[in-house]
Amino acid sequence: MAVKSEIEVTWKDLEVGSIVTEPGSAAQYQTGGWRSQRPAYFKEEESVPSCKVYCPINQDIRKWLRLIREEKFQEAWLEVLGKDPMPAIIGRVCPHFCEQNCNRKDFDEPVAIRSLEKFLGDEAMKKGWTLPARKIGPGAKKIAVIGSGPAGLACAFYLAREGYKITIYEELPVIGGMLTVSIPDYRLPKTISGQEIEKNILSLGITVEKNTKVDDTVLSDISKKFDAIFVAVGAQRSTKLNIEGENSRGVISGLEFLKKINLVEPLQMGNEVAIIGGGNTAIDAAHSALKLGAKVTIYYRRSVKEMPAIESEVAAAKKDGVKIQTLANPVRILVRNGRVIGLELVKMKLGEKDESGRARPIPVQGSNFNVQADMVIAAIGEEERPDFGKALEQNQKIFKGEVVGTVAAALNCGGEAAKQIMSYLKTGRRTPPKEKVHPRLVEFKDLNAYYLEHQPRQSRVTRPQSAVNEAFRCFSCGFCNMCGNCWMFCPDAAIAKTDGQFEINYFYCKGCAICQKECPRGAIYVMPEEE
Repeated sequence: MAVKSEIEVTWKDLEVGSIVTEPGSAAQYQTGGWRSQRPAYFKEEESVPSCKVYCPINQDIRKWLRLIREEKFQEAWLEVLGKDPMPAIIGRVCPHFCEQNCNRKDFDEPVAIRSLEKFLGDEAMKKGWTLPARKIGPGAKKIAVIGSGPAGLACAFYLAREGYKITIYEELPVIGGMLTVSIPDYRLPKTISGQEIEKNILSLGITVEKNTKVDDTVLSDISKKFDAIFVAVGAQRSTKLNIEGENSRGVISGLEFLKKINLVEPLQMGNEVAIIGGGNTAIDAAHSALKLGAKVTIYYRRSVKEMPAIESEVAAAKKDGVKIQTLANPVRILVRNGRVIGLELVKMKLGEKDESGRARPIPVQGSNFNVQADMVIAAIGEEERPDFGKALEQNQKIFKGEVVGTVAAALNCGGEAAKQIMSYLKTGRRTPPKEKVHPRLVEFKDLNAYYLEHQPRQSRVTRPQSAVNEAFRCFSCGFCNMCGNCWMFCPDAAIAKTDGQFEINYFYCKGCAICQKECPRGAIYVMPEEE
């Protein structure tokens, strides 16, 4: 007859072999010999949640959210800096594909990752958190970075942390590249971007040469003074519309329009502004023109659903009074006496998906129509300036960044360039990037939602407690958070807590996989038994 204990026992108190059982129970027999498969806990590097997969810089979001939950805010900030040296900036301008693909979106609402990243960046500046800088010795190798946009800044940041001597060459009178001159102040205040770039990056002993245009000839001269060079000029030229009337007065590219506003250069503003495009540049230009008192209409050839701009920014533009006419594409700019007076457009319909994964726009024959406009802003995309040729081809010490579409992707480009440059300086050879090993993706279908609780999302995180609360909404997909379900449901007493984590005793485990089925977070996988 079993003796009933008056002391409440939980999984935290027990180890394998310590359970009081009736004769004949599983704890009396080593049932592992029955097993044809075995469960195991994912190690942190063996599983990857959707947020990390879709992040252009492959941030370990799961990890720094865990540190926020533990109120280790500075440690969380340092973890973020491992991939993103400007979280206050990224938290304001990134589309945050991580958040759009957060597994929690299939349960209630995604975790506010963007707002949490912004919170860490702002908190760092508010509290004066700094990085321990490595000393730059007299024999340190010298590296030049051409362009102070996000790719150049990221490359400079990671190389400076390793003790290299960095000089950045910037054509403009301000640092930050497109961050500074193409993003409106309402979305990214210059005080924020300037302060974060100075504190996190330039403070590492980086020299900046402003008002210095570098072309093929200058690049060849610079290469004689440096051990390696990274060219990170990015996409600074707007794509042409290639339609009649494009060179008339009153037609301007989206980048040039935003640059003039940000650098306070002379600008002849229109009253009726037509903007062509559906990306962030188009939305930023629309907001900026609206703030200058113009009536603004965006014309986009697909539907709102296909617009590549940040969804919340599109919604904000519409709320503020920007009109958006979709399924319309310009075919001619109407001109009188050399100046814009309107647009001729054609209606579009959507066909099958194209290489971008979006529905292909198809002109509707005979649907042309005219609209009035005294200013046309072309914002259909950006491309690279053809400034460099022979110098890049003939000099193996010069590395060039790819043209990418987002600030986060540019940071990743700069970080990867830093790795290649360091490898080159150590070995004297240029080696291709190592092929990345992709751990198992943990999706919502891998979680057991029965044990998850609905919690309201806090979209704007500004205080430590709200940051902790929002971080607790993270499911920690693929990572054990010691909930105890596996221990509770194991019929063979095969699971115990050892050194602060659960372990499976395979002498007892018969491979029933109940632990995997009952794990809320998909932190357990099952593999065939080894022969």
